[in-house]
Amino acid sequence: MIDSSMEKRTPAKQQSLLPEEAVVGSTIEITGRVVNAFSGLYRIRFWKGGADAPFITGFRRDNWESVSVVIPDKVGDVTLEGFYDLCTPLPDETHIFGTLKIKPAEPDRT
Repeated sequence: MIDSSMEKRTPAKQQSLLPEEAVVGSTIEITGRVVNAFSGLYRIRFWKGGADAPFITGFRRDNWESVSVVIPDKVGDVTLEGFYDLCTPLPDETHIFGTLKIKPAEPDRT
């Protein structure tokens, strides 16, 4: 039997933890329920919007609730979005992880 208080409970806020900035070529870790091992995530898209060509990449699973991804050469404000399996338990509005400011890499002076 389902308790009526259980029916009224709202799901936990589903968000990813994303750094504010990153440098081209560096690796960032994305954590949260929307990237966990049971989310159905299989690709990540970096996109500036409009006519900009998106950069779609894979990721490395660090543990059951985090993934790592290498930052592509897309300097500026970029939206990160996850591509999920059709049977994902996550609602569509949680597939966008947020925006990230990507800075150019410093030239190697050696």
